[in-house]
Amino acid sequence: MPVQSIHRLNPFTLQHGSNLGTYVKIQEIIFYAGSRFWTILTNTSNADRERQAWTQNLLQRELVCLAFSLSCLADIFQSFLSYLT
Repeated sequence: MPVQSIHRLNPFTLQHGSNLGTYVKIQEIIFYAGSRFWTILTNTSNADRERQAWTQNLLQRELVCLAFSLSCLADIFQSFLSYLT
């Protein structure tokens, strides 16, 4: 029986049928999310006390939803990988 090795998936190596268009789309999403986060953070820090509390609460909820979504995607991906092996 051959020895299996596990490697971390790098989405930017064009593995598993990816193409350059997929790479570009992933980069666009990452840049958009980073830009949106820094805009929200800058506006929050420049706001008055009442708005700071409101925007911090909203940002916290958005980050929790993002973390939950990423964990679900990781679970799906892990299931898919275990299906392949």
